[in-house]
Amino acid sequence: MKKNIILHLMVISFIFGFGYQTLSAKTILTPFVGFDLMQKAGKESDYLPGERDFCLTDSHTVNGFGLGIKSDKTVYFGFELNYSLKGNALQTDPSDEDTVTIDTYTRASGSILLGVRAVNSPSFSMAFEAGGGGLYLLNAEEKSYTSTAGYETIISPPENAFGAHAFAGLALTAFFTPSVGIHVAARYQIFFLTPQQSAISLQAGLAFRI
Repeated sequence: MKKNIILHLMVISFIFGFGYQTLSAKTILTPFVGFDLMQKAGKESDYLPGERDFCLTDSHTVNGFGLGIKSDKTVYFGFELNYSLKGNALQTDPSDEDTVTIDTYTRASGSILLGVRAVNSPSFSMAFEAGGGGLYLLNAEEKSYTSTAGYETIISPPENAFGAHAFAGLALTAFFTPSVGIHVAARYQIFFLTPQQSAISLQAGLAFRI
């Protein structure tokens, strides 16, 4: 009950806060491509023979795209939608070092962020951003693979396709005209799934001041 109240208050605060900023300042739209440099995940203690054999996931890259919206005030709220494409990841069985290459899951996420611009001029800004939100694994289903040693194995997705994520990082925006520029960002991001995952997330795209 308390969690629902807090969530509702966060949503209401975002709507009113962002609405006020939109009325009192210009809005910046940032369509972007994204690259999640996923870190190693899993522990040897997660190993369960016949159930969770390939419990160690190697580092890998996931690509995607998205859209952000924020005001150009010094302190601002923002909102992002992100879609991550399917990729590949190497998983290892710690009992015998057998490996298997699996498909990662496509992922859709939405985020609320708070930013503070340390530098904020009409042509350039540097901001520290932090935020988080929800995510959903779109193709989370069991799939059969053949390992390097020739064994057929079933890889199961996380028990819950819904999860959450949080991030913090730096965003840079440079405008070449009063309304068109570029946007880049680098973040450390945590995905609250089973097992928990983390990534260095990079963004690059355009910026439109409207």
